[in-house]
Amino acid sequence: MLDSEYSLLIYLNMARVAKQQLKMPEHSRWKLLAVVTAHNLSLGPLANYCRQQILNNNPGHILGRFPSIEEALLNADFMYFMGQTRRSYSIENAEAELEKRQIDYQQDLIDAGDVENYLSKLLGVEYTWVLEHF
Repeated sequence: MLDSEYSLLIYLNMARVAKQQLKMPEHSRWKLLAVVTAHNLSLGPLANYCRQQILNNNPGHILGRFPSIEEALLNADFMYFMGQTRRSYSIENAEAELEKRQIDYQQDLIDAGDVENYLSKLLGVEYTWVLEHF
């Protein structure tokens, strides 16, 4: 598995933790990192699904200014926001937080049997549904 694929799983885990704690601004930031990472991994349906979740929770989110993640990534204001988000929500901090919470995402992935099952667990919806609808 590539580092960026692990990063995606970490971001989705952190988004899930934030949502469980009802920390929606944090949830949106972790989910935003997942959107961009999924897009960069050519996982368009996953990126679009996560984008829609962000906008459902916060219609005023910066992502709502753009019809797609591709267009957002071409915008200087959005890229500045992404830089701030990456600094404030680093992968190293996320790994430390997951460890502190005793969430072993690598073991969870093994237990799930495959990435698709694990993504379904993290998203709270069957990954095949995401592929069909986004």
